[in-house]
Amino acid sequence: MQHRKGLPCEGSFFVAARIAEDAKKEYAIKVREWRNVMEHAFVVVTNNPLVGKDLGEMSFVEGSFEDVLIKVRDLVYEGHQLISHPIGASMGMLFSPYRSVLVGAERSEIREVYALTIESSMDTFRRSTANRNVDHVNADDYARIDLELLKEAIKEHGIIQREKIQEVQ
Repeated sequence: MQHRKGLPCEGSFFVAARIAEDAKKEYAIKVREWRNVMEHAFVVVTNNPLVGKDLGEMSFVEGSFEDVLIKVRDLVYEGHQLISHPIGASMGMLFSPYRSVLVGAERSEIREVYALTIESSMDTFRRSTANRNVDHVNADDYARIDLELLKEAIKEHGIIQREKIQEVQ
């Protein structure tokens, strides 16, 4: 009796072992691909001293929230993708001395949507902070909040990247 791949059924243990070995190899390849995507998918642009290099490639900005936005704008005009929004979900975070933004690590064509988003974000920041100063009194709290928001953005980006890998398969 022959197996449908032409392998003898009486050696089914060896066939099962071979299939398991092939599955392990495929899994190892997928893990390497996923790690490659995750390791090279983004750059963290931040001025937050709590953000460590263990979160990924970093571009540390010595300066203010606005300086981070300027750096992100420069990267967008160099062809980097915006991954996280430059302005936080809460208007209260505009008065934070810290901001962390994810941008794509790879350059490509400049995308108008990213350019418009960063320019609009910079305009919103400037209008919102024109009559109110940055809240340095609560800087430690803002740093922790920014770090948690960054971790969630990285986690969400990882989920999206895994889904993209699964779509390709």
